[in-house]
Amino acid sequence: MSVRAPSSSLRDVLAAPSVRVSVGLTFVVMLGYGLIVPILPLFARSFGVGRTEVGLLLTSFALMRLVFDLVGGPLVDRFGERTVAVAGVVVVGVTSAASAAAPTFGVLLVLRALGGAGSSVLFAAMLNHLIRSVPADRMGRTMSLFYSSFLFGVLLGQPIGGLVAEMLGLASPLVVYGAVCLVAGGLIFRYLVPVAGPAATDRPVPVREEGLAEVEAPLPSAWGRLRGLLSGRAFVTALAANLAIFWVLGSVRMTLIPLFATEEIGVSELGVGALLGVAALAQFAVMWPAGSMTDSRGRRAVLLPGLAALAASVAVIGWAGSPWTLAAVLAAVGVATGFVGVVPSAVVADVAPRETSGTAVGLYRFAGDVGLVVGPAIGGAIADASGFVPAFLASAAPLVAAWAVAVRMPETLRR
Repeated sequence: MSVRAPSSSLRDVLAAPSVRVSVGLTFVVMLGYGLIVPILPLFARSFGVGRTEVGLLLTSFALMRLVFDLVGGPLVDRFGERTVAVAGVVVVGVTSAASAAAPTFGVLLVLRALGGAGSSVLFAAMLNHLIRSVPADRMGRTMSLFYSSFLFGVLLGQPIGGLVAEMLGLASPLVVYGAVCLVAGGLIFRYLVPVAGPAATDRPVPVREEGLAEVEAPLPSAWGRLRGLLSGRAFVTALAANLAIFWVLGSVRMTLIPLFATEEIGVSELGVGALLGVAALAQFAVMWPAGSMTDSRGRRAVLLPGLAALAASVAVIGWAGSPWTLAAVLAAVGVATGFVGVVPSAVVADVAPRETSGTAVGLYRFAGDVGLVVGPAIGGAIADASGFVPAFLASAAPLVAAWAVAVRMPETLRR
């Protein structure tokens, strides 16, 4: 096997309608999501509930998304990307707008859970559309753009959401988000062209030992599809890596860093935001180079050192003794995350059979959401019991495990 440097530029990659539409629509939806991030806990508190109930509200969205990850993929296989994406974004939009008028906290909780279901099937459809339509030698750079649109949309939406809430009230960002989603639904219906047949004619058939080679007909049952997918070493590696990455996102960035920075380093809430911003900006800055390396040097050449670097940088966070040291370590975390984050989805695209790519995407997203849900609970429990240093070390453990699995993964980028 040999790989070569990709000849296409950012402009060339974006020239593909499927990439342009998917990246643009994802940015619009995540911009709307960013609007509600800063106000949702405060809006929940306006119902007179405590912090536990606020946490339950945030968890309900993630848990329902986790459940529907296993449903959304087969739905995409059966009904197609456009139909499922439109249905998902409409559900998110309607439940978000209705949340603004929720009469009780219980109703708000149900609406946010339904929104999680819609979000799950929406992004399963969008990711599957890219997997089925983009050539293998552009997949790494395409995924770097796709995930950059996630990150940039949320980062840009948060200050706008705070401004909207300041001017129009706490519930107003929910209404605006609902309107954004409904507009996005119309755009998806208009511009997301269904992919007919195999995704890209130049995408090679995976190696035989992966157990994921193209088949002449879909596997006969849901269990058969799952068993076929999980028999592939590369696909299992992608699941392990995605779980570990989202474990770090939930446990480290969303849970431990805010607590560690305020309780141990003594920074303000504004300082916490700035520190997390450093990690996000570092990640955003390297995602395109990471995608280019993934397409030119191969998936393993980026994944293995990336996982090792991310594990090392997460493990040492607990010894940071000043805001500047912590900022430097978080910048390293951001860079490593940027390189690692684009690879697993490219591996899934390389090895997933076209007939069951939706099921593959559902499993892939399910693994990530498991990490996002379980990671914060375990990280917080260890921090309470033993302190921050063991908690950060434990958060690096899934990355080490994923690296051990990835060592045995064959290269999936073929020429």
